[in-house]
Amino acid sequence: MEKMVNKYKFVFLYSGCLVFSVVFWYYFMNDQVTCSEKSFTDGYITGYDILSNSFQGSFSRVLKYNKKMCLMCNYSYKNYNQSSTPRDIVISIMVMLATNIVPAVRSLRTTGCLASIVIITDDSAYESISIPTLRLLSQCGCYLINIGKFPDVSRREFWAWRYLMIDKFISTHLQYIDRILIIDLFDTIFQGDPFCSFVSKRKLYLSSEFQAIKDCYVNNKWMEDIAGESHKLMNHNDIINGGTLLGGAIQVHQMIRLFISQFNTNDLSALKADDQGYINFITYSGMLENYSIQYEIDKLGELIVSINKIVAVYRIPNNFHIGEYRLKRDRRFPPVIHQFKFNAEQLLSVVRACPRGRLKQPNYLPYLPDSLVV
Repeated sequence: MEKMVNKYKFVFLYSGCLVFSVVFWYYFMNDQVTCSEKSFTDGYITGYDILSNSFQGSFSRVLKYNKKMCLMCNYSYKNYNQSSTPRDIVISIMVMLATNIVPAVRSLRTTGCLASIVIITDDSAYESISIPTLRLLSQCGCYLINIGKFPDVSRREFWAWRYLMIDKFISTHLQYIDRILIIDLFDTIFQGDPFCSFVSKRKLYLSSEFQAIKDCYVNNKWMEDIAGESHKLMNHNDIINGGTLLGGAIQVHQMIRLFISQFNTNDLSALKADDQGYINFITYSGMLENYSIQYEIDKLGELIVSINKIVAVYRIPNNFHIGEYRLKRDRRFPPVIHQFKFNAEQLLSVVRACPRGRLKQPNYLPYLPDSLVV
């Protein structure tokens, strides 16, 4: 009898320790980077709390993707070891104006990507979306969260707001997410599924702009304003694009938390740089290593490529057609093309591959008048 009691005591104690270890690990991984309470949001954005209670349960229960009803684009997409599931999420912000939302969503679904799509929007942008477009977005499994009236802020403050809103959403839905891709919705297009099997759930992936920080006045000034004289120890590194983050849910979330921890959330006007400046500072100052965040900078342009510098600075000739673009012939086709608006050939190829048709959605593509959109 005594042996049996001791056996049950052991099982009870072991089970208790196991549960404690799991709970401790979860909170440790999610709270390594702490931020102050964002009390400044109270009453500032009318629907801010919607981001944390927009829906309960897994994304697959809420986002209904109807492949037969989602209008696909017509181009030759390139996938490598495709492994996306509804537990992966593509998330972005769309306020004031709805542009490129349809080509971005349609091109992603054309690749066969099964990731959930969440777009945080405001009254102005939401009201500019036609009923047929809303119906199409729903059929493509795109979930819109309308936060109401968005405040009149500077561009720099907007980039901070973007991550604050995404953080609010991710914080309360993290248990349902494996991997995250954050994009600039207004100038991102897909030519492959971004959630390849080699995109780890335990790593953060950053996108190079293929230019040294010191060779760009704006980026160098941001780094100097943030880091002071020590910026000279970092500005030989490649510029990291601040508009796109990819990787494991916890790692992406930790990067966002590190960014938010760099400034006073009650006074966004005191920001020293745009979000990109802080992302570069966090990466090159050793903060990621300090928090044991594994990361990789994509210097080959095989996951995400931002083409602005390639087009405007280096003027590298290429086939810019969607589905055919890559930096060099011996490299993979990047699934995510950012800043495609800066190349007329690429912009027009998107029009041909993902025509507007009967949707009649205004501002269908950035930098392109509706009169030129078929």
